Amino acid sequence: MKEVNLTVARKDERWLSLKDVDSHASVDKVKIEAHLLRLRTNEKINITKDRFSLGKGETVDYKIEGNNAISREHVVIIREGREFYVEDLGSLNHTYLRGTEIIEKTPVLNGDTLKIADEEFLFVIVEDKYEKQR
Repeated sequence: MKEVNLTVARKDERWLSLKDVDSHASVDKVKIEAHLLRLRTNEKINITKDRFSLGKGETVDYKIEGNNAISREHVVIIREGREFYVEDLGSLNHTYLRGTEIIEKTPVLNGDTLKIADEEFLFVIVEDKYEKQR
Protein backbone atom coordinates (compact mmCIF):
# COMPACT_ATOMS: atom_id res chain seq x y z
CA MET A 1 0.00 0.00 0.00
CA LYS A 2 1.57 3.26 -1.20
CA GLU A 3 1.09 6.41 0.89
CA VAL A 4 2.07 9.94 -0.10
CA ASN A 5 1.63 12.99 2.17
CA LEU A 6 1.67 16.52 0.78
CA THR A 7 1.13 19.92 2.36
CA VAL A 8 -0.08 22.72 0.12
CA ALA A 9 -1.19 26.32 0.65
CA ARG A 10 -4.57 27.44 -0.59
CA LYS A 11 -5.28 30.90 -1.91
CA ASP A 12 -6.91 32.00 1.37
CA GLU A 13 -3.71 31.12 3.32
CA ARG A 14 -5.21 28.14 5.13
CA TRP A 15 -3.19 24.92 4.96
CA LEU A 16 -4.36 21.52 3.82
CA SER A 17 -2.67 18.19 4.28
CA LEU A 18 -3.45 15.91 1.35
CA LYS A 19 -3.12 12.16 1.71
CA ASP A 20 -3.32 9.79 -1.25
CA VAL A 21 -3.59 6.12 -0.31
CA ASP A 22 -4.07 3.82 -3.32
CA SER A 23 -6.37 6.37 -5.04
CA HIS A 24 -8.62 6.65 -1.94
CA ALA A 25 -7.96 10.32 -1.17
CA SER A 26 -8.96 12.05 2.01
CA VAL A 27 -8.33 15.63 3.05
CA ASP A 28 -7.34 16.59 6.59
CA LYS A 29 -8.39 20.17 7.28
CA VAL A 30 -7.38 22.38 10.16
CA LYS A 31 -9.60 25.31 11.04
CA ILE A 32 -7.75 27.91 13.09
CA GLU A 33 -9.66 30.51 15.08
CA ALA A 34 -8.50 33.06 17.61
CA HIS A 35 -10.10 35.22 20.25
CA LEU A 36 -9.22 37.56 23.07
CA LEU A 37 -10.58 37.10 26.57
CA ARG A 38 -10.98 40.42 28.39
CA LEU A 39 -9.88 39.43 31.88
CA ARG A 40 -11.72 42.18 33.79
CA THR A 41 -15.13 41.27 32.34
CA ASN A 42 -14.61 37.73 30.90
CA GLU A 43 -15.78 39.13 27.55
CA LYS A 44 -14.83 36.95 24.56
CA ILE A 45 -13.75 38.88 21.46
CA ASN A 46 -13.62 36.73 18.32
CA ILE A 47 -10.92 37.67 15.82
CA THR A 48 -13.04 37.55 12.67
CA LYS A 49 -10.77 39.18 10.05
CA ASP A 50 -7.17 38.91 8.88
CA ARG A 51 -6.62 42.48 10.07
CA PHE A 52 -8.71 43.07 13.21
CA SER A 53 -8.54 46.44 14.95
CA LEU A 54 -9.49 47.27 18.54
CA GLY A 55 -10.00 50.57 20.32
CA LYS A 56 -12.73 52.82 21.69
CA GLY A 57 -13.55 54.62 18.42
CA GLU A 58 -16.40 54.03 16.03
CA THR A 59 -14.27 52.82 13.09
CA VAL A 60 -12.56 49.80 14.74
CA ASP A 61 -13.62 46.18 14.26
CA TYR A 62 -14.21 45.82 18.01
CA LYS A 63 -15.06 48.73 20.29
CA ILE A 64 -13.70 48.33 23.83
CA GLU A 65 -16.06 50.23 26.09
CA GLY A 66 -15.63 51.41 29.66
CA ASN A 67 -11.93 52.27 29.57
CA ASN A 68 -10.81 55.83 28.80
CA ALA A 69 -7.11 54.82 28.72
CA ILE A 70 -7.67 53.00 25.41
CA SER A 71 -7.14 55.02 22.23
CA ARG A 72 -9.76 55.30 19.47
CA GLU A 73 -7.65 53.06 17.21
CA HIS A 74 -5.32 51.36 19.67
CA VAL A 75 -4.10 48.02 18.34
CA VAL A 76 -4.46 45.63 15.42
CA ILE A 77 -4.23 41.84 15.38
CA ILE A 78 -2.97 40.52 12.06
CA ARG A 79 -3.39 36.99 10.76
CA GLU A 80 -0.91 35.75 8.16
CA GLY A 81 -1.62 32.13 7.32
CA ARG A 82 -1.36 30.18 10.56
CA GLU A 83 0.48 32.95 12.42
CA PHE A 84 -0.87 35.90 14.39
CA TYR A 85 0.79 39.23 15.09
CA VAL A 86 -0.04 42.28 17.18
CA GLU A 87 0.84 45.87 16.31
CA ASP A 88 0.24 49.04 18.32
CA LEU A 89 -1.29 51.81 16.20
CA GLY A 90 0.59 54.70 17.86
CA SER A 91 -1.58 54.71 20.96
CA LEU A 92 -0.94 57.12 23.83
CA ASN A 93 -0.93 54.42 26.53
CA HIS A 94 0.81 51.70 24.50
CA THR A 95 0.30 47.96 24.07
CA TYR A 96 2.24 45.28 25.94
CA LEU A 97 2.81 41.64 25.07
CA ARG A 98 3.99 39.33 27.87
CA GLY A 99 4.78 42.45 29.91
CA THR A 100 6.97 44.13 27.27
CA GLU A 101 5.91 47.19 25.31
CA ILE A 102 5.61 46.43 21.62
CA ILE A 103 7.04 48.95 19.18
CA GLU A 104 6.57 46.99 15.95
CA LYS A 105 4.55 44.11 14.53
CA THR A 106 5.22 41.24 16.96
CA PRO A 107 4.21 37.54 16.87
CA VAL A 108 1.54 36.61 19.40
CA LEU A 109 1.13 33.01 20.63
CA ASN A 110 -1.63 30.99 22.24
CA GLY A 111 -1.87 31.86 25.94
CA ASP A 112 -0.05 35.20 25.65
CA THR A 113 -1.14 38.09 27.83
CA LEU A 114 -1.86 41.26 25.90
CA LYS A 115 -2.19 44.53 27.79
CA ILE A 116 -3.97 47.28 25.88
CA ALA A 117 -3.31 50.48 27.87
CA ASP A 118 -4.17 49.29 31.39
CA GLU A 119 -6.55 46.50 30.35
CA GLU A 120 -5.41 42.84 30.22
CA PHE A 121 -6.51 40.28 27.66
CA LEU A 122 -5.65 36.61 27.10
CA PHE A 123 -4.93 35.59 23.50
CA VAL A 124 -6.37 32.17 22.60
CA ILE A 125 -5.84 30.13 19.43
CA VAL A 126 -8.10 27.14 18.80
CA GLU A 127 -7.21 24.56 16.15
CA ASP A 128 -10.11 22.37 15.07
CA LYS A 129 -8.88 19.36 13.10
CA TYR A 130 -11.22 17.18 11.13
CA GLU A 131 -11.01 14.76 8.25
CA LYS A 132 -13.17 14.98 5.17
CA GLN A 133 -13.54 11.93 2.96
CA ARG A 134 -13.77 12.33 -0.81
